[in-house]
Amino acid sequence: EIAREIGDRSGEGTALTSLGLIYADLGEPRQAIGSCEQVLQITREIGDRPGERAALENLGLSYADLGEPRRAIEAAGPIEHGHRAHDVDVDDPARLLRLGFAARFGR
Repeated sequence: EIAREIGDRSGEGTALTSLGLIYADLGEPRQAIGSCEQVLQITREIGDRPGERAALENLGLSYADLGEPRRAIEAAGPIEHGHRAHDVDVDDPARLLRLGFAARFGR
């Protein structure tokens, strides 16, 4: 709330990321998704590419936690396209493992 009041969009995104992770740890994926979507909007507004990637990954994992593996994969899909366009290596084994896990087990 303080970050929002003073116009610190990056700080607001960081706070919302933390809130989303807490919701995920509490087993509240719908609330985590809401936080992830807000973070995604902020990171896109301020041009924070690493933050956008993290928000997309967290959004995908939250959909997986909700038992929606297809939506998880769809949510994380822009990661590959956006980072390929910016010459970032998309062969991230950890990301691929998480997405594979989401597709296979719905988590």
